[in-house]
This record gives sequence, structure tokens and C-alpha cells, in this order.
Amino acid sequence: MITIRKQFDELNIDEATAAGLPEDSLLFDIETTGLSPYESGLYLIGILFLNGNGWETVQWFAESFSEEQAVLRAFLEFSEPFGTLVSFNGDGFDLRFLEECANEYRIPFRLKEKSSIDLHKIARKLKHVTGLTSCRQKDVEEYLGVFRPDPFSGAELIRVYERYVDSKSQKDLDALLLHNENDVEGLTKLLPLLPMLRFLEAPVLERVDQSETSDGRIVFTAALPVRFPKPIQRTFPCGNALSIRENHLALSVPVFSGPMKLFFPDWRNYSFLPNEGIAVHNKLAAFVDSSRKTPATRETAYSLLSSEFVPASGKEVEVPLYRREYADPERFIRLRDLVPERYATGMLSSLLTAK
Repeated sequence: MITIRKQFDELNIDEATAAGLPEDSLLFDIETTGLSPYESGLYLIGILFLNGNGWETVQWFAESFSEEQAVLRAFLEFSEPFGTLVSFNGDGFDLRFLEECANEYRIPFRLKEKSSIDLHKIARKLKHVTGLTSCRQKDVEEYLGVFRPDPFSGAELIRVYERYVDSKSQKDLDALLLHNENDVEGLTKLLPLLPMLRFLEAPVLERVDQSETSDGRIVFTAALPVRFPKPIQRTFPCGNALSIRENHLALSVPVFSGPMKLFFPDWRNYSFLPNEGIAVHNKLAAFVDSSRKTPATRETAYSLLSSEFVPASGKEVEVPLYRREYADPERFIRLRDLVPERYATGMLSSLLTAK
């Protein structure tokens, strides 16, 4: 078994700090000769961690198929002090492969006791926002502006490893180590996904400003606490238009003028007045001639208001919600009830989580 250990001085720790990465994090990636631990072998594990002076990497490489157990034991022993594992598809592949491999050699496997940050899962959660059509590691890296020199895929390197086992070619060894090193180093480049996901799950806007356009729309502009690597432009069925460029947001909202209906949930307590086109509570309806009223239904138990309205975000509390008709799925709030920061944050949360 070959062990390669070196300091990565060219890697900045700012990504880890900005991402809020726990100090006890261990970034790792494995290389195998196939997808099944029963039919293929583990030949390389690479890790990256912060040692107080910056990033340090360690790689354990099996020079032959018989050294698989040595590579596994070295990694498991080294990982003991770390509390958080960071990977790309580690939950879906790496950790499962390692566990089955450990079971085969009857080696205690305690990695499941550690916290896991799977950046592939995070990339998939962000897919509908980022517009990524593929969540392969290289594709996500390129979305974030990272382009690696490594020309090989993990599958292509299986043949390279098999050739190395026979030839011990330094060129093949360098290619194998470089690919794994780039995979592990690439994890640091994917750390901006963490604050992006936190923002997606709980948006926070800074310096919210509200203005009106010449065509009667309301536009909210704000600063974001997180930077998006590529612009986002989305238009939604409700008429809202969202634009994000780096850490600047613009949210355009249509304004609807005219009558809207406020439906009463306790509709059985109301009577409908057809001539007036409204419902009144039965206590008041008791003074109305029976020929001018009918028992209200869900569809007719409403009051009518003519005003200016904007689409509701779904996050409003203690604000009346209006509809055009009872069966209409869209909800609206009065423009005068709008609190800019609260409304823009709620609308952004609804739009970002909409699939």
C-alpha cells in the first residue's frame, strides 16, 4: 500500500468558513473497480481536512487487489477523531460500499455514527433553482465556475488501475492519484452549496426596497447573504418574475385592481343576499326579509371588496386572503396590507421551494 500525504497550501480555507463547515469535518472520496463491493474492489481512498495550518490531504492506494483491506483499515483508523464526513454521493455509494467491505473483513464500522454532509444530495435539492440538468460532480463544479484538468471519469480509470496492477506504470499511478485528488479537492469548491441550501430553506433578505413600475407592477429589490454563481431568471404562473444576479435580487409582482372576495370559513352562520351579492351573518340576516336571502354555501359566503391586490405568498399570517372565486387556488392580499420585507421574504420562500 502506498500512502501519500501533503499540505494543500494553494487551497483557501475561506470556503469552509463561509459554508459554516464543522471544524471536525473529513472530506473523502473512494475509487473502486465497480459498483458492487461483492464483485469489485476498493483500491484508493483520498481525504482532505483542516489541520490548523490549512488543508491537508492523505491518499491510501492499493498497489494490488490484495491490499484492499489495508487501505480500508488505514482510512477507518484515521477517521476516528472526526465527527463529520463530507462527500459527494457518499450516502448513496461510498459509505455503503465501505460498510459492506468492512463487514466482509469483519472490521468494526463506526462511520454511521458520524454526521454526514452529502453534497450530491444538496445539489439535487438545489436543482430546480440552479437549473442544473445533471448533478454529476464535474457538472456541479462547472456550475460553480470550477474546471478541472483531469480528463478521466471513475469508470474509465478502472481499466487504468487494472493496467497499473500488471505494469506498475508511474504514468498510470499519477493519473489515478490525480483523479482522486481532484475529486476530494473539488469537494471544497462545492461547499458554497451549503449556504445556498440554507438560504433556500429559510431566505433572509437585506435592505429590502419597494417601488412601482410604469405598467403598475410592484418591484422588490434586496441584497442576499449568499452569492449565486449564475443568474437566475424565472417567471411563475401567478405572474411573479424573479431575477437573482450574484447576491442581488429583484422580484416583480403584478397588481390586480378590482373586486375580490373574502370567504368565511364558518359559512353555515351566514345568509346570502343575491341582490347585494354579499353574505351577512345570520344575526343581521334575521332583520332581512326572507324573500331577499338564502342560506349561504361555501361558494356564496363572502364579502366583496374593491381594491388593489397582489398574489399572496402563502406565508402570510393575520392578513385577510382574498379570491376571485371559491374554487380559485390563487390567494391575494390587499396591497395596503403588504409589509415589504415580510412579503418579499415569504414570496421568495414560496417561489424557491416550488417544483
